[in-house]
Amino acid sequence: MAFSLNGNTFTPQSPFDHATSMLTQMNSLLQSQSLPTLSPNNGNALWWTLLAQGGFATQIDQALIQASNSFNPAAADDSQILNLLPIAGTKLLPATNSTMIISFTASGAVTIPSNTLVPYGTYNFITSSGLYIPPSGTGDIYCSLDTTGPISCPVGSINLTGISGVTGLSKVTNKYPAIIGQNSETPSQARNRIINGKTIGVGIDGAIYGLRQLNGISQANIIANLASSGYLPVSGLVNGIPPRTAYIVVNGYNPLIAQVYLSYMTMLTSGVGLAPAQIQRYTTLSGQQIPVAFDYAEQQLIYCQVFIDSKQTIQNGYNTVLSNIISNLNGSFNIGQRVSSEIIANQLQSFNSATVLGALVSTTNGNYGQYADPSVLSIPYFSPSGISVVMV
Repeated sequence: MAFSLNGNTFTPQSPFDHATSMLTQMNSLLQSQSLPTLSPNNGNALWWTLLAQGGFATQIDQALIQASNSFNPAAADDSQILNLLPIAGTKLLPATNSTMIISFTASGAVTIPSNTLVPYGTYNFITSSGLYIPPSGTGDIYCSLDTTGPISCPVGSINLTGISGVTGLSKVTNKYPAIIGQNSETPSQARNRIINGKTIGVGIDGAIYGLRQLNGISQANIIANLASSGYLPVSGLVNGIPPRTAYIVVNGYNPLIAQVYLSYMTMLTSGVGLAPAQIQRYTTLSGQQIPVAFDYAEQQLIYCQVFIDSKQTIQNGYNTVLSNIISNLNGSFNIGQRVSSEIIANQLQSFNSATVLGALVSTTNGNYGQYADPSVLSIPYFSPSGISVVMV
């Protein structure tokens, strides 16, 4: 495998290739002095010497290749990947436990202690906190499995059976599937994470990609104010983002969120308070401290006015069809994505129950315009209650 250095390409050679090259140079010098040249044959002791020197040169070639590969994740071996991880500001990700929200319904007043075991096959989910539930009430507790690894738990797999130390419960279930855990990351998986996430070359883009690869995370966005002074104004944050601060918003949950961001930063230090997000302060590879805010995305209703030509044929039930077609856009938007009237117009190209003249959008059910800008914390969505028709 060849490699380049300062514009020059070096290709590793075999002992025979090195010996032949040295013999060619030697014969060139002999010819310049009108002396007999030498032949590469087994009866020539000098040829054996050149082969030995060629073998040594080949070892140097291989060492150079290894050195070159040590900074090329695609070509590096596992041991080199492990050496490269600290340089890239990351480490092998540890194994994680499957996590899940479990719902408890009480017949009488119940107090569920922290660390209560909820059996699931040969495993147990462990409650992360205690909870008081009034009579006939229902409460949810975030729970972690007692074993790491990719263990799934479908909806409705949890019940009352086997729960000890808690009386007065009438029902226990999981309304949502577990966020599946993962095994300890291997060097090969770390290699793919570095390459696909562009960890070394593009920090923020790589961090976004890494976050989106986590189980339970469907979307992620990072807004960074890298200026040394002045707040960065963003929709949804009253004061904007402080200087030298990164703001992360994710849709979903995974306990490795902070650790994945650590793939692009290093040492975690003391936290600082900045509501509403969870704040952790990181020291970058250059030694600068940057607070990183973690927040969770919410849905934000986008209002839409559609203008219909009243002079053209209008079919019965057109408004229901119209609302359904527009609502089909749900799930296609990113966190904080601007919604334009053009998106609505394109979506309604298949609508033939009436003649559409145009559409406007808004985040407030007023001041309709060509664009609607949701909060940076929000994922836009449409609902029939927010879609209105104007006859023209």
